[in-house]
Amino acid sequence: MRPSEDRLDELTSRPYQPGDENAIIGLYERALQRSLDANVWQWRYLDRPFGDPWIQLMWCEDRLVGHYALVPSPARLRGADVSCAMSLDTLTDVDFRQRGIFSRLAESAFDRARASGVMHVRGFPNANSVKGFVARLGWTLSGALPMLATVAPGAVAGDLAVTDVTVFDAEYDDLARRLAPQYPTISQRGSAYLRWRFSAKSGRMYNVVSVRSRDRLEGYICFKIHHDDSYGVVGDIVELLCDRDEGVFRSLVAEAEGRLREMGAARVNLWLNLSDPMTAWAMRCGYMITSDLTNVAFRSLAPDASENPATLWSEWFVQMSDSDVF
Repeated sequence: MRPSEDRLDELTSRPYQPGDENAIIGLYERALQRSLDANVWQWRYLDRPFGDPWIQLMWCEDRLVGHYALVPSPARLRGADVSCAMSLDTLTDVDFRQRGIFSRLAESAFDRARASGVMHVRGFPNANSVKGFVARLGWTLSGALPMLATVAPGAVAGDLAVTDVTVFDAEYDDLARRLAPQYPTISQRGSAYLRWRFSAKSGRMYNVVSVRSRDRLEGYICFKIHHDDSYGVVGDIVELLCDRDEGVFRSLVAEAEGRLREMGAARVNLWLNLSDPMTAWAMRCGYMITSDLTNVAFRSLAPDASENPATLWSEWFVQMSDSDVF
């Protein structure tokens, strides 16, 4: 008999309270066998610009044994602003697995988010959790997002002015509003989001450049490097948002590729929905579709099931920055 089997009646579920951080980080390390910096945890959950998270915890007396969380992630679906959330860490203590904790915590978090007006939840469930998301929690698996990659960059810079970005100011709000008709289904961008997402508190070092035409901001690109066991130093284009103009796209990609090569990157990765016209532009720059796939899934909290955003997946503009992994 597992140590947990005679203690199920001692399990208590409640929302996160200030002061639970150390217990959460301890469970994270026990469940996933890797460390989590307290500052990164605060950045991931408490510093977000769109409101408080819905973190649901399971306790066995004073021992934290389960964790599930949603964070606000407002989006625009076919041009309409919709309150949405993103699913983050699913954690269960190794001694308490297969006891239904995940499902109980998730449904409690969904109820709390629904009461706050959230209509839809999205996530990128890994291979270990995707079956549970679909079979037990009513998620819809929209498909798998492939990584695009190049080892032979072919983007050629144009004559647009390239500038290093040190501050995301109101000009980036203006850009998001101006580009809204070109990106009808997208998670909300803007200066507050960008300042949070690419903060040094994330534990990662990002580089950001923008392009201009006649002093008007036309787009920006965010990128970083990481070390991969198979490829060595790899560059990630984490976010690219610009006027839907291939020349602007090429100028941004060429600048990022050049700087990533200077940092030693032997390969450059990029996320794009295959139905997005930018995918064709990327492939003309030398990017190829790889077998590295990421699951994409949605759970509707709306009363009308026909409003499930999974049906709009082919229209979603998605970037690495939409995931907390990058």
